[in-house]
Amino acid sequence: MYEFPTLAAMRQHLEAIDVENGEYEAWDAVGRCLELSVGVSKSEWLKIVPTDRQASEFDFRALREKAERRGEFEPSDPLPRRVRRWIGSRLKT
Repeated sequence: MYEFPTLAAMRQHLEAIDVENGEYEAWDAVGRCLELSVGVSKSEWLKIVPTDRQASEFDFRALREKAERRGEFEPSDPLPRRVRRWIGSRLKT
Protein backbone atom coordinates (compact mmCIF):
# COMPACT_ATOMS: atom_id res chain seq x y z
CA MET A 1 0.00 0.00 0.00
CA TYR A 2 1.43 3.36 -1.04
CA GLU A 3 0.75 7.04 -0.45
CA PHE A 4 1.69 9.42 -3.25
CA PRO A 5 2.11 13.18 -2.75
CA THR A 6 1.42 14.04 -6.40
CA LEU A 7 -0.15 12.72 -9.58
CA ALA A 8 3.33 12.71 -11.15
CA ALA A 9 4.57 10.35 -8.43
CA MET A 10 1.64 8.03 -9.10
CA ARG A 11 2.44 7.98 -12.82
CA GLN A 12 6.06 7.10 -12.06
CA HIS A 13 5.28 4.21 -9.72
CA LEU A 14 2.13 2.61 -11.14
CA GLU A 15 2.06 0.57 -14.33
CA ALA A 16 -0.59 1.05 -17.01
CA ILE A 17 -1.21 -2.69 -17.42
CA ASP A 18 -1.91 -3.02 -13.69
CA VAL A 19 -4.32 -0.06 -13.80
CA GLU A 20 -6.09 -1.65 -16.80
CA ASN A 21 -6.37 -4.93 -14.88
CA GLY A 22 -7.96 -3.16 -11.89
CA GLU A 23 -5.15 -4.09 -9.51
CA TYR A 24 -5.23 -0.76 -7.63
CA GLU A 25 -7.72 0.87 -5.31
CA ALA A 26 -7.24 4.57 -4.67
CA TRP A 27 -8.46 7.29 -2.31
CA ASP A 28 -7.86 11.01 -2.21
CA ALA A 29 -6.55 12.90 0.84
CA VAL A 30 -9.99 12.95 2.51
CA GLY A 31 -10.87 9.30 1.89
CA ARG A 32 -13.03 9.65 -1.23
CA CYS A 33 -12.68 6.63 -3.53
CA LEU A 34 -11.06 7.29 -6.89
CA GLU A 35 -11.44 5.41 -10.14
CA LEU A 36 -8.17 4.89 -12.03
CA SER A 37 -8.01 4.39 -15.80
CA VAL A 38 -5.53 4.62 -18.63
CA GLY A 39 -5.66 7.60 -20.99
CA VAL A 40 -4.30 8.02 -24.49
CA SER A 41 -1.46 10.48 -23.90
CA LYS A 42 1.83 8.84 -22.93
CA SER A 43 2.87 11.74 -20.68
CA GLU A 44 -0.52 11.87 -18.94
CA TRP A 45 -1.50 8.21 -19.20
CA LEU A 46 -3.07 7.92 -15.73
CA LYS A 47 -6.61 9.27 -15.46
CA ILE A 48 -8.26 9.73 -12.05
CA VAL A 49 -11.99 10.24 -11.55
CA PRO A 50 -13.48 10.89 -8.09
CA THR A 51 -16.47 8.72 -7.19
CA ASP A 52 -19.32 9.32 -4.74
CA ARG A 53 -18.05 6.54 -2.44
CA GLN A 54 -16.16 7.40 0.73
CA ALA A 55 -14.01 5.26 3.03
CA SER A 56 -15.12 5.35 6.65
CA GLU A 57 -12.99 7.56 8.89
CA PHE A 58 -11.78 4.47 10.78
CA ASP A 59 -10.87 2.54 7.62
CA PHE A 60 -9.16 5.53 6.01
CA ARG A 61 -7.05 6.19 9.11
CA ALA A 62 -5.96 2.54 9.10
CA LEU A 63 -5.07 2.76 5.40
CA ARG A 64 -2.94 5.87 5.91
CA GLU A 65 -1.10 4.30 8.85
CA LYS A 66 -0.15 1.28 6.72
CA ALA A 67 0.77 3.23 3.59
CA GLU A 68 4.37 3.54 2.49
CA ARG A 69 5.12 7.03 1.19
CA ARG A 70 6.42 7.19 -2.36
CA GLY A 71 7.75 10.41 -3.83
CA GLU A 72 8.67 11.51 -7.32
CA PHE A 73 11.86 10.36 -8.97
CA GLU A 74 14.32 13.15 -9.64
CA PRO A 75 14.62 13.47 -13.43
CA SER A 76 18.16 14.79 -13.16
CA ASP A 77 19.51 11.91 -11.05
CA PRO A 78 22.39 10.42 -13.06
CA LEU A 79 22.86 6.68 -13.11
CA PRO A 80 25.70 5.50 -10.90
CA ARG A 81 28.94 5.11 -12.86
CA ARG A 82 29.08 1.36 -12.37
CA VAL A 83 25.58 0.94 -13.81
CA ARG A 84 26.38 3.22 -16.77
CA ARG A 85 29.56 1.24 -17.43
CA TRP A 86 27.68 -2.04 -17.24
CA ILE A 87 24.96 -0.83 -19.61
CA GLY A 88 27.57 0.65 -21.95
CA SER A 89 29.55 -2.59 -22.06
CA ARG A 90 26.41 -4.55 -22.90
CA LEU A 91 25.53 -2.19 -25.75
CA LYS A 92 28.99 -2.55 -27.34
CA THR A 93 28.76 -6.34 -27.72
